[in-house]
Amino acid sequence: MNSVGGLDLGILTGKSVLVVEDDALIALVLEEVLAEAGMNVAGSAASVDAALAQLAGGKPDIAILDASLDGQNSGEVARELQRRGVPFIFATGHREAGLQQHFPGVPILTKPYLEGELLGALAGLFPPTNTGR
Repeated sequence: MNSVGGLDLGILTGKSVLVVEDDALIALVLEEVLAEAGMNVAGSAASVDAALAQLAGGKPDIAILDASLDGQNSGEVARELQRRGVPFIFATGHREAGLQQHFPGVPILTKPYLEGELLGALAGLFPPTNTGR
């Protein structure tokens, strides 16, 4: 898979990604999909505190953020990602009230989603490159 919806997935190669997901099985599958797409998993966190600790240790290129972490709203993590200039997407099994209102322009993937939808959303976080061809 080299492109999705006209987006070049090659832009993801070598990018570091923080996975913030409280379901261990989903996190494991995400890490595998990201690695197969040529991305580097910079870290994985299952709670707000763990995600903030990961961010304190370094800045990933992008992040995937579950909107609800073990019943706790992940808005604090989203605000920290924005403060650090890290583009991210929300991945959620529930439509979170006010998510788009509080974080306009942030892509929201509703679980379950397809691999192509995930990679397309991540590639969409980067401006298209002009190769001059």
